[in-house]
Amino acid sequence: MIRHRSPSRFALCLSTCFLLEAAPALAFSSGPPPGRTGAPGELTCNASGCHNSFTLDSGPGSIVIDAPLSYEPDASYGLTITVSETGMQRWGFEITVLDAEDNFVGQLVVTDPTNTQSLTDQGRDYIEHTSAGTQEGTPFGASWGLAWDAPATDVGPVTFYAAGNATNASHSPAGDQIYTTTATATAATVIQSVSWSRIKSEGNRQR
Repeated sequence: MIRHRSPSRFALCLSTCFLLEAAPALAFSSGPPPGRTGAPGELTCNASGCHNSFTLDSGPGSIVIDAPLSYEPDASYGLTITVSETGMQRWGFEITVLDAEDNFVGQLVVTDPTNTQSLTDQGRDYIEHTSAGTQEGTPFGASWGLAWDAPATDVGPVTFYAAGNATNASHSPAGDQIYTTTATATAATVIQSVSWSRIKSEGNRQR
């Protein structure tokens, strides 16, 4: 869905991590650190040694990015992230968007500050869940909405990278599943309209 672009501010949030101690670990309830989407040069919460009971992407669940297949410069698009797995009851995610050179592109916009928040690190912006956004007790899956403002010019294909956490709500990293996914959008092709009079004019010029 294309919307008119409006000014927005990024709230630079410091996420509180699950403290890994000798005692039973606490969870990343307020959002993971930045750089956990599995994008080039990044880890996930599985690879970083936190939620690593299972191999990455090995469970029966999934994460899906509902994103545009193409974009127009300077337009704004709604995105939806959905993490699902039968038997799990608490959820999380993190997303970023990069161009073909692995540079952050456009602007990710928080549209639901209760359930999502923004972070910035190493020149990349992220949106992820908040504590309320884990939707504890919700069975089967959870979804979050946000927006992406496309860059002012055509930068070629862009890729959304996201990682999701499907947890058993035990408030410990044990038994949780981490999933990753991507979605790519290409720049929309601009078709110039050509009038019949112009076609005739060009034809006469070539005679």
